[in-house]
Amino acid sequence: TLSILGQPSSNLIYGKEVKNFIENRVCNCDSETIKFKLKCNRLESEYKISKNKGITICIRGLLTDIATYNAVFKNRNEYNFGQGEYIKKIDKLIIVDVNPKIADERIGKRGIPRTWREEINWLIYFRKFYLSYNNDIIMEKIVIQNNTIEKLKDTAKKIANKLFFEKD
Repeated sequence: TLSILGQPSSNLIYGKEVKNFIENRVCNCDSETIKFKLKCNRLESEYKISKNKGITICIRGLLTDIATYNAVFKNRNEYNFGQGEYIKKIDKLIIVDVNPKIADERIGKRGIPRTWREEINWLIYFRKFYLSYNNDIIMEKIVIQNNTIEKLKDTAKKIANKLFFEKD
């Protein structure tokens, strides 16, 4: 089976607050309280995911909460948000990477308002965070260059074939 989950999950105990914090930087509490809520949300989510059979793909789930916390509460280097409590290993962390200037141009062409994370300074910050993040539970980190949609589709097909046909 294959499950594709958007993270953070807003249907968990602190899900709506966590999602609002990540998407809008809205936090009506101190740094320790939001960290507690982020950690609870991650643990509850990981517990549910750990019960899934087959392949689970999480979109934004592994790093966005940690990166956002560290961005909002400057000069923090907080990385312990409960990773590895229920999911003991992550087979593949896949990062779709593009130069922030190219991303900025693409976002500008959409003709819709930007989110805070889509401003150039945050594109640079999140890219650096994602590319430099390491954790012992991650077995393989794959960085895909998003230079063209054709190359991205081709790489995604290769990874999908590897996931579905790879033997343990």
